[in-house]
Amino acid sequence: MNRRKDIITVLIVEDEKSLSQILKFNIELEGYLTIIAENGLEALELFKQKKIELVLLDVMLPNISGFDVCVEMKKVNPKIPIIFLSAKSESEDRIRGLRNGADDYLIKPFNLEELLLRINNVLKRNKSNQPDETIEFGCNKINFFTWKF
Repeated sequence: MNRRKDIITVLIVEDEKSLSQILKFNIELEGYLTIIAENGLEALELFKQKKIELVLLDVMLPNISGFDVCVEMKKVNPKIPIIFLSAKSESEDRIRGLRNGADDYLIKPFNLEELLLRINNVLKRNKSNQPDETIEFGCNKINFFTWKF
């Protein structure tokens, strides 16, 4: 298991239980914390309640499509990295997902090692584009995302 200084939370939005459990197991082996949502509404609720740093998002979900979930998440946090995992393989679907703000789009079935590399790359790119969340000087600590002092 890779040890990470900061634990990164990955939200897995997948209605197929066996796939979500396989993803959870393998992503946690890489040192990430995972949360599973089985439908779009549950995903949006968890996204608002938890500190999510990456979303793996299926397109075909009960209640609300992954495309719509992506749009709603981007309204809340435009910088959240989202990777679509979908059986919808038409170029129109991939283009729609990327236009809605996704950082990547993998077609099912996918290679697990490739997914893990894409997760690492997306997180690396996202981290390099963001300033430090918290700066400390003396006995002062400022969190720029929550504005707590």
